[in-house]
Amino acid sequence: MFKHVLFALIFTFLLPLQGHSESALPDHVVAALEACEGWQGEYCGDAGYYFARTMDPPDFDRAREIFQQGCDLDDGMSCARLAELYYFGDGHTVDFGTAFIYFAAACNRDEPVACSRIGHMYEKGKGVDADPALARSYARRACDMDDAYGCANYGRYVFNGDGGSRDVERGAELMDKGCDLGDPWACKTLMNIYSTGQYDLPAIPLRALGYAQASCGMRDAESCYTAGLLTQNLRGEDNASGAGAYFMLACELGSEAGCEAAQPQ
Repeated sequence: MFKHVLFALIFTFLLPLQGHSESALPDHVVAALEACEGWQGEYCGDAGYYFARTMDPPDFDRAREIFQQGCDLDDGMSCARLAELYYFGDGHTVDFGTAFIYFAAACNRDEPVACSRIGHMYEKGKGVDADPALARSYARRACDMDDAYGCANYGRYVFNGDGGSRDVERGAELMDKGCDLGDPWACKTLMNIYSTGQYDLPAIPLRALGYAQASCGMRDAESCYTAGLLTQNLRGEDNASGAGAYFMLACELGSEAGCEAAQPQ
């Protein structure tokens, strides 16, 4: 009899705690969960993201359940986010094979980030045999859907001739698209190419400055320092303050060269 009473007391005590946990969720998460549970898969990705990336500490098991439900309901974003949990080993051991399966499901549902990730996996041989041609194909597919990382990688493959024919000018054009879409590597690579002239492309300092400014805006210290040098060289002493601003930012971002250049002469 005492055991039954004790269990009842414990159960009664726990109920408010569980309710408080649910009520503590932000309204938009509660709404997304309700929609997801109501068979609207497009809301599952957002609901699961809260548990995986916003909640502190994260609840990866709950996120995985929600992403799985969304993926089963044909939502590409849910499939992609589920794949990321396996790819990075969040709340689970790293499992590239399972990650690849879910990235493929997401890519087949026109999720560009997932297509980019599959291209990367084919390039590096993660979860699949390395295949440069397939890496290039998936990067192109991602780029066609305006994914910055996909365009940067597709441009790199074309520029170097990896997985297909080589075309330096076309590769630069694709990296330019990746830069415009926000990929810092693409901006920085083109900055370096046009600063000095490389790979049969001419040195165009003004164009290099544009790429340096773009990647500096993405908080890359080396690019900020290069933007300062290019500004100094192109515009001379009349624009010393403009160059100095780039050097100061480079210094703040950890560039020793930037800190030295920012010192008064």
